[in-house]
Amino acid sequence: MMMVLREEAGQDSPKTNARQQWTKLFAVRKFLSLSHATQRKTPAELIFHGKYKIGKKIANGAFGQLRLVKNIENGDDLAIKLEPVNAKIPQLFLEYQFYKRLGPDNALPRVYHFGKCGKYNAMVLDLLGPNVEDLFNYCGREFSLKSTLQIAIQLMYRIQKIHDTGLVYRDIKPENLLVGKICDLKDHVIHIGIFQHLVLTLIT
Repeated sequence: MMMVLREEAGQDSPKTNARQQWTKLFAVRKFLSLSHATQRKTPAELIFHGKYKIGKKIANGAFGQLRLVKNIENGDDLAIKLEPVNAKIPQLFLEYQFYKRLGPDNALPRVYHFGKCGKYNAMVLDLLGPNVEDLFNYCGREFSLKSTLQIAIQLMYRIQKIHDTGLVYRDIKPENLLVGKICDLKDHVIHIGIFQHLVLTLIT
């Protein structure tokens, strides 16, 4: 009888109150957990080497991630390659060594810094434009004779430059040939961007 009167008066039983308290506690703990998770720093929120602010992802590859990065000191837009430090077959440091061996050249992206970024090995380098495959599609999958010859001449020069340093570039394909950021799509000024895949072998 007392139970019925208490329920009619709009009062909850101790069992109901305990269930509600546990429900509220669980909700609060879940909210705090989600809030903490959103505050964790991801690669997109990091400042690398004190001046490179890592932005959105551009692409994924066998090496890891390719992301946009901004130099907060001068506002330059660059790119950063991120490879997990526990990668089964680390390649990024080897790629960095190849760039150093090749030296500065307009045909190759400039490397600004290499180091560790949290759980990643990171390399900051020039942000290039679209690749030849993208341009080919943009032009209706047909290049003019002039553009084709320009691409061929520049490509031979770039490959010779690499071979002269004692390296062989073994991954030549349209996706790995990128134009610079400032270019005329009609002229197709080509730069080899060893961005997504770098497969080089020492000449013995």
